[in-house]
Amino acid sequence: MAKKGDKKKDSKKEEAEVLFEVGTGDMDVYENLRELQVEMSDLMSEYVEHVSRTPFIHIKGKYFTMQQYYAWEYRLRLKKRIYSVVYPEHRRVYIYSAGTHPKEKVPKPPKAENIAWSRFQKL
Repeated sequence: MAKKGDKKKDSKKEEAEVLFEVGTGDMDVYENLRELQVEMSDLMSEYVEHVSRTPFIHIKGKYFTMQQYYAWEYRLRLKKRIYSVVYPEHRRVYIYSAGTHPKEKVPKPPKAENIAWSRFQKL
C-alpha cells in the first residue's frame, strides 16, 4: 500500500534544479553568473591546471563521466554546486550551476549549441 506523501515523491522528477536558464535575456541571470564566477576563481585555476596537465583523468571526489561527456563537480560554501562539462566535439568547456541533486544521479548537461553563457576554450 502507498503511504501518505508518496504522491509528492512520484510526481516530482528527480532532476537537478538549474539555477541559470539557457538562452535567457534576463540581465540579473548574467550578473549573478558573473558574481558566481568571481567566487569560484580559485576552483577554476585548479580546474584549468588539471585540464592542461591531465585532461579527463579521475580526480577523487571531483570527477564523473556523463554519457559521452566529461564533467567535474565543485562545491562552493558547501551549498552551491558547480558543474563544468567538457564537450570534446565542440572543444569547449561549459560551466553551469545546479542546486542539490539526488544521490548517485547526475543532472544532464544542457545541449552545447544552446548554451549562451560562461564558455571557456578547452586548453
